Amino acid sequence: MGFEIITLKDSHETIDIEHPFKVNAGPGAGKTTWLINHIKNVVKRSNRLGQVKKIACITYTNVAAKKILLDLGEACESVEIGTIHAFLYKHVVKPYVSFLGIPELDVDRIKGHTEYVPNKSILYSVKAETKQTYLEDKNLLEALLDLQWKFDKSDILQVIPRKIFKFRIKRETYLVYKKICWAKGILHHDDVLYFSWRLITEFPSILEILRAKFPYVFVDEFQDTNPIQAEILKKLAEKESIIGIIGDKAQSIYKFQGADVTQFINFNLKGMAEYKIEGNHRSTEEIINILNIVRNDPTLTQYSPENRHGCQPRILVGDIMETYQQAKQLCGKQTLWTLCYRNVTSNCLKKGYNATDEDIMLEDIIANDSNAARAKQFFYVISSIENARDNKIKDALKLMKRAMRNEDADRMALIQLQYFLDNYEIFKDNTLTQFYSTYLDDKTFSKSKITKGKPKDFYDSKKYSDMALAVRIDDDDCITRTIHKAKGDENNCVMVIISETNITKQGLDFILNPSIAPENNRVYYVALSRAREKLFISIPKIDSEVKDKLIKVGFEIINCS
Repeated sequence: MGFEIITLKDSHETIDIEHPFKVNAGPGAGKTTWLINHIKNVVKRSNRLGQVKKIACITYTNVAAKKILLDLGEACESVEIGTIHAFLYKHVVKPYVSFLGIPELDVDRIKGHTEYVPNKSILYSVKAETKQTYLEDKNLLEALLDLQWKFDKSDILQVIPRKIFKFRIKRETYLVYKKICWAKGILHHDDVLYFSWRLITEFPSILEILRAKFPYVFVDEFQDTNPIQAEILKKLAEKESIIGIIGDKAQSIYKFQGADVTQFINFNLKGMAEYKIEGNHRSTEEIINILNIVRNDPTLTQYSPENRHGCQPRILVGDIMETYQQAKQLCGKQTLWTLCYRNVTSNCLKKGYNATDEDIMLEDIIANDSNAARAKQFFYVISSIENARDNKIKDALKLMKRAMRNEDADRMALIQLQYFLDNYEIFKDNTLTQFYSTYLDDKTFSKSKITKGKPKDFYDSKKYSDMALAVRIDDDDCITRTIHKAKGDENNCVMVIISETNITKQGLDFILNPSIAPENNRVYYVALSRAREKLFISIPKIDSEVKDKLIKVGFEIINCS
């Protein structure tokens, strides 16, 4: 890769199909459109494709995969599209993982990969095997939910948490936990990367098979990749396969899932050409001006190719519901989206009340109930009901069947779900104890009485509505969602909620001291860039000095209190 970054005029400009490439493009630039056009160009011009040989198109989400598949038209017959985990599981882990001969891995029980939440019995087994019975379940659960596979200084993969904890926990705990899960046929998403890396490095013939199947491998949203994924791609690129990556360093917001923005910045292959697209077809010039300030990146400055103009972005000052009502009024008949950093804040707004500062996790149920089956039952019932209320009926039914511990009880799951929805307004303010005792049918659910001790104290102290706020909805596409769930989407009117503030800058440091180096700033950059015409930022308060600075950079300030 040379020093020159070639500017593409738009998403329809073509490039050489037989060279590796990196495309840098900001929000609204048409990254996915460019990728679709490039795939069509490869299908049309390449003589290296056939019935067996295909293009691998790697996306970050299943939603993105479906969109690309739909837009490819007839070219889709020459393309395999999916997430990196789905791709590697299908072509590497599932057919070859037995080659590793791991004694703790029950290959016959593996049915896929998942984001698994360990139950009480697994927590007990981990503590017993590592001789850490003193560990609190809540602390152990927090650590196990934060694990990732990471290269050490010797380039060997180790499983470790992403953050450092205040409590003491033995390092070997994490591998013990993994082996307990593998013995039950449970693979986490991250395990797919671990096994894939071991397989292609210990059995090079697997790599040769992959190259033979996929002469082209293109990765969308590469800024959200992690080091293992990047190294696997480099291995593929050593011969035969053409690797192409598309992304934007300013939109890397999944560090908590192991993403590392430096992988996109530093990714380099022999003969790789680098391109950039600077146009933003989504937003008005007024919004793009704010985005350029927040991005503060001399290597990529956006503009509106259509020279679209609109109203000034607005700062709305007041509590969330006051600013929300003001923004709705300013949007008129247009739909208003609200984007929040925290899942609890988003759920509060969905239900029509101001944000709570309480840090709630649905996994708290598992940590506070010694009865593993009951804890899981609570977890799945609440998740099911809240998914149904968000119109995710397929997911809701799957979760309800898990709560009933009967994967074949489709009709009964539907009956129970309808019952909960019909009675929601009655039980939503009940304690969890009251909800469990009164509304879970004894004939349908295997129930045990909540009588005394830590579980009763916990269930008595929490309302159903408290835990409902902690439910995370997959592929959330409603008008109120977290910023992370809005990635890749857009709307005419967007309000970004800043609920956590500091004294000096009112939580607006990403504007007043712009830099995309901190992930927090990149998250808010992504949020602002979802807006096409009207952009609002909701903050609880503002002082005169900050107000003047915001007016100078292009905001209108409206006091809603």
